[in-house]
Amino acid sequence: MGPHYPTPVKCRLLGAESFLREHHIPHYKADLFREFHILPRRGWQILHDGDSFDRRHPTIETRGRKPVISLDDILRMERIIWQYGFSARQLSWKALANEANIHASDRTIQKAMGTLGYRKCITCEKGWVSPTNAARRVKAAHLALMYRPNPEDWHDIRWTDECHFCILRSGKIRIIRKPGERFCPDCVYHPPEDENDPPVERYHVWAAVSWNFKSELHFYQVPTNTNGKMNLQIYRDEILEGMIKPWLDAGEQFVLEEDGDSGHGTGQKKDNIVKVCYCEA
Repeated sequence: MGPHYPTPVKCRLLGAESFLREHHIPHYKADLFREFHILPRRGWQILHDGDSFDRRHPTIETRGRKPVISLDDILRMERIIWQYGFSARQLSWKALANEANIHASDRTIQKAMGTLGYRKCITCEKGWVSPTNAARRVKAAHLALMYRPNPEDWHDIRWTDECHFCILRSGKIRIIRKPGERFCPDCVYHPPEDENDPPVERYHVWAAVSWNFKSELHFYQVPTNTNGKMNLQIYRDEILEGMIKPWLDAGEQFVLEEDGDSGHGTGQKKDNIVKVCYCEA
């Protein structure tokens, strides 16, 4: 039969051999037996018996009741999410389980789906950036860093942007998704044009930030549209004249950084009132 080895020694041998095997690391069993001071004959027997040599092995849990939701149940709910997309993702945990003919509490479903990384998050209404646009942005970033390599070179830059939001009677929609699926097509909410539950009110706001500087929030409305896309007249009258000109009059030194939106005067039309405003200034 050979010498008897205590359970910790057997566990160390099994754990080391399992790790090397799972990670496809070349090894010799004889080296493991030599490392743990185990006779080769007994070492082979321990590996052959595996976890069955002692019920007290730390990786085996025999106490408690069986899981309410099995792995097959979890995979069945995941297939429903893949098959029906956004309509399935916005279901509650209980409703998702009912679709899979699983009867359990909301918390149990949430914990079970969490083992695959699923969670409830607020849906986005804007999709991901296209690869072409992303490459163009990276190129522009490298070019900007070439001209301004040091952090202090950016202190005089004032970054501007617009933000659009609204208040819905139905509130925010929460969907089921994994980390990294934020801009997945099934995870982005596209409101229909004939929305039966229209927003109470839409808000559009402009602001600028810089090193040790934050502007006031400027709320504006565009009479010609409802999405808040700024036109030349609003940009000239409310932003350039109303917000930026007072900074210049006060003698502040800065570089205004804007995106390439057509409402900022980037177009080539001859009657571009924003460019005329700049030329007059």
